[in-house]
Amino acid sequence: MLKITIPSFCVSEIEYSCFVVFTEWLGINYEITTTEKNSIFISSGNNTLRLNADFFIKASSDWLGNASMPALSLECYNLNELKNSLSNELHVCETELPILYGIPEITVFENTIDCSIDILGSIFFMISRYEEIVIKERDNHGRFSAKSSIAYKENFLFRPIVNEYLELLFALLNHLFPQLQRKKMQFGIFPTHDVDVPFRYLNISMPSLIKNMGGDVLKRKSVLLAFDTLSRWKKVKNGKVEADPYYTFDFIMTQSEKRGLKSSFYFLPSGSPEMLMQYPVSLPEMQSLLQCIDKRGHEIGVHGFYGTYLNNKAFTDDVQLLQDTLVAIGIGQEIKGGRQHYLQWQNPETFVIWENTGVRYDSTLSFADIPGFRCGTCYEYSVYDCITRRKLKLKERPLIAMECSIIAERYMNLGLTNDALQVFENLKAKCKYYNGNFVLLFHNTEFLTEAQKQFYIEVLDC
Repeated sequence: MLKITIPSFCVSEIEYSCFVVFTEWLGINYEITTTEKNSIFISSGNNTLRLNADFFIKASSDWLGNASMPALSLECYNLNELKNSLSNELHVCETELPILYGIPEITVFENTIDCSIDILGSIFFMISRYEEIVIKERDNHGRFSAKSSIAYKENFLFRPIVNEYLELLFALLNHLFPQLQRKKMQFGIFPTHDVDVPFRYLNISMPSLIKNMGGDVLKRKSVLLAFDTLSRWKKVKNGKVEADPYYTFDFIMTQSEKRGLKSSFYFLPSGSPEMLMQYPVSLPEMQSLLQCIDKRGHEIGVHGFYGTYLNNKAFTDDVQLLQDTLVAIGIGQEIKGGRQHYLQWQNPETFVIWENTGVRYDSTLSFADIPGFRCGTCYEYSVYDCITRRKLKLKERPLIAMECSIIAERYMNLGLTNDALQVFENLKAKCKYYNGNFVLLFHNTEFLTEAQKQFYIEVLDC
């Protein structure tokens, strides 16, 4: 067992960081005591690792203040220098490690290592999303954007920097304590699907149908497409919902099943107020869809409607509505998790709202405008409330890549191109390198053409 001695300030934050790092990720037993010193000491027998506590020192006197933020133009530590000093492999795929807190110096002695990089403080900063409370900039949906983040400004958004810090920490520990055994993490692909609009033609009015057909002729320059729209609408009206172009669930589930994967479908139980058409789970067609998904062994989760990221009652009512509906139609699944609509999220209010419902995990945390490692990691972890300063039971399963962030014109605007596929492939490769979770979001409305379907297949297989 490791003995970890920590300063007497920011005790809750350091204990939380140790819990995530050592218990959840590394699976190493430890005990904590406090000291009046301003460093963190990890020891066993005669050997000791000293870690800088720069973030915790700054935060202790300026909690959630600007003075506790990292300085821009970060220094980097050259990991090749350390590899020559360690007897074990340093499992990091990058050479230059950005230093959020502390200074880029590590000195290896016979029985001690002096690490001037604040590893635990940097990990806490990223996974707690501390900066999203300090920085007040928001977009028109109330979201913290990628371009406001340290990760984007310092060019490491596409790197799981927390995983890099974790590997550095374990390499230092393993050099001093070679008997240590760590938990084996396993790479996984998690295809998720926000079901914002499950049907295109179900319940639409005749004027809306005529408008759609007019768009086929005038905008899309295709009379045949207009007749196809009319034909599909008639089939859906006669109960053949699988003819609806947005009803792509069989394709999605089949692709997952072919690869031994389990898709997660996140539903808006009562609809969402900004949408013209509402598809609550009380509709017979929605209940049939839920039964189909459950029968094939895939997950049903909750998609908090627009604005519920700050509305405890509305979100709780929706979770209960979905759970009650599943019970009523004979589905034994419990609602384990899901994601906020539009990726709306505020720190820590949204975490607390989800915690209050008793769901196990949230998977909202990716930026809408640019994909990548918003939390700095591809591992699931327990979350932290930076206002009440306590660990919550809720887990965050970070979203790594949403299709529209990469493809859509309003964001990266890469379309269905090799460049777009390369972004997915790069992010997936990083998750695989660290045996993490590649959490992927494709909406059911993004499989209307053969090109879109083929692109999704290539993303799954890249």
